[in-house]
Amino acid sequence: MKVDDDGLWNNLKGCIYDVHVCQDLAASSMPLKPSDFNKKKLSYVESGCCTPPEECHMRYVNATFWVKDDTSETDPSVNADCNAWKNDRDVLCYDCQSCKQGYVKALKSKWSKLGVFLVSMAVFLIACHMALFLATMWEIHCT
Repeated sequence: MKVDDDGLWNNLKGCIYDVHVCQDLAASSMPLKPSDFNKKKLSYVESGCCTPPEECHMRYVNATFWVKDDTSETDPSVNADCNAWKNDRDVLCYDCQSCKQGYVKALKSKWSKLGVFLVSMAVFLIACHMALFLATMWEIHCT
């Protein structure tokens, strides 16, 4: 996948950072308690880049600050993203596989929706042209 290319990912990561996805999540989640934050519907990018993976079992402090459990760093069976997570707002989980996967899921979702819209519009336009053609033929036939 293209997101596995470090050069390309650095550009994409810069774009994600520049649009303040995680900063906006932090600002909108500031008053939330841990139980409320867990109920919040996050986008694929917010979930992958701004929060650590659930397997890491980190404790929520706020949307972009999580406390690591002692076992999450030493246990080799734990997701590698757990060790990649940093509470630094410039780092967070931007280099995690979960961030890359979230970006790809978001992209696929948007392109799927666009594809459905374009196919629908094509069918609609074909139907309109067909109706116009039939109306014209009917008018010619009746005169």
